[in-house]
Amino acid sequence: MKPLAIFLHIPKTAGSSLSACFNLNFAPSQQLYLDAGVMQLPPHSPESAARWDEKIIREYCEQNAKNIRYAHGHLAFYGVHHWLGEEYAPQYFTFLREPVARVISLYRYVKGQSEHDWNREISENNWTLENWARQSAWLKKRDGQTRRILLGSEDRSTHGAALHAPQLETAHLKIAKARLREFWFVGLTETFHDDAHFLYGQFGFRHFARDLVVNANRGNEQISSATRDLIAQQSPLDWQLYDFARPLHSQFLKQHFRSFHAHRLRAISLRRAKQALRPLRRKP
Repeated sequence: MKPLAIFLHIPKTAGSSLSACFNLNFAPSQQLYLDAGVMQLPPHSPESAARWDEKIIREYCEQNAKNIRYAHGHLAFYGVHHWLGEEYAPQYFTFLREPVARVISLYRYVKGQSEHDWNREISENNWTLENWARQSAWLKKRDGQTRRILLGSEDRSTHGAALHAPQLETAHLKIAKARLREFWFVGLTETFHDDAHFLYGQFGFRHFARDLVVNANRGNEQISSATRDLIAQQSPLDWQLYDFARPLHSQFLKQHFRSFHAHRLRAISLRRAKQALRPLRRKP
């Protein structure tokens, strides 16, 4: 069977930084980019946690699955390999982030993107982070990381809840945890440097992107403890999923201690060597 790396990219977990490096090492013809815009899905609305049309996504997967080595995107989901053909051996990985930090990063990102679906309510109302957390129509679908792990579930009620339910239940968290256990690797944004370089080494990368901003929460404004508490209270299942992922991550490092650090150090050494050569290449 052909190995297939599948990156479930949860928004604002440093996935763009990771993808920039992956894109340099897999040719476009080797990639399946599961993106709502690329697949021309219907417009997004606050009634749904993600843009989704199963017929369009399935047809896109079936039409573009030949000879791929890497599938990724915000609409990559656990189980997508079933739509890609029996010749692939999937290797799922994802990153989770401390929930409050992720929502703060999401706010700052949306605020700075005038064309983003979610930007209008912030810009027109001049909302602060606290205003947005309390009043956003788009943010009503709480526990965004848990929803992304549940997306695409074979159980239709679970998939439907991930997309449309105003509030997820404890039973959904249980399913999300079970799915996360099936992933080959679960990284953490808070340990991104080490986790990313392990992946680069694991996949034998020879090309590296310049470091992108991973901690997008370094803004000028101070976030009050009251606002942080509010966001935390609105993401109870994401907190429990994140607390579940941390020991999963630690267990992986213990079980694969030697290979993890060998791949990590190999990638770091190669990256530094290439960076050292850049000034020499610029000389006439």
